[in-house]
Amino acid sequence: MFAAIDQAAEAQNVGLTLKSTVLLIFGNPKVGTLLMQEDDQVAFELPIKLLLVAEGDHTKALYRDPHDFPNATKLSEAGQQIIANMANLYQSVLADL
Repeated sequence: MFAAIDQAAEAQNVGLTLKSTVLLIFGNPKVGTLLMQEDDQVAFELPIKLLLVAEGDHTKALYRDPHDFPNATKLSEAGQQIIANMANLYQSVLADL
């Protein structure tokens, strides 16, 4: 985990209100670097992020599917496996929520 940004708290700091919203930023530099070595554009997507938004009595989780990263389909077989592993990580994290 690189960072957890409480966006509602940041909004409150400037006199605005926002429902509970937290951005989680996480990843593994060793793995992400391998993707960035293959394609510079993937650097815009890394580290990966998960946005948690309060919706009444539950939390909505938003993220970008790694399969939708720019040029994801053009990565090597090893790069494709990393993308699949990232997608599986999201599913694992969401299952734990």
